[in-house]
Amino acid sequence: PKGKETYDLAWAKLEPLAPRKMRSIRTEDVQAIVDAEAEKGRSRSSLEKRFRKAFGISIGRFLLNSRLAEAAKLLRDASVSCAEAADATGFANQFAFSKAFRKAFQLSPQEYRRTRGG
Repeated sequence: PKGKETYDLAWAKLEPLAPRKMRSIRTEDVQAIVDAEAEKGRSRSSLEKRFRKAFGISIGRFLLNSRLAEAAKLLRDASVSCAEAADATGFANQFAFSKAFRKAFQLSPQEYRRTRGG
């Protein structure tokens, strides 16, 4: 589906999840909404307001949290290096990844790995 259909389908998946925990929302569904909005020429700010009202978090924060949660999952696997986790989750470099990870978890990626059994 394109355009309005994609947008409507994505919101149909997301809106019922608002009362539940954020982890129930798939990053792909959020990205579908962002893409559909851009395709229709709608402003990011109106989408941001609607998303924040429904979920209590900004789109950017949701996407960052999703990336960091995936990185944490990867770090529990000893065969995945910190650099690989950073790359796999879309960070520009390991420094940016470490800074964001430490801010979110109050531990460096290496410290997280040691305490979480990776």
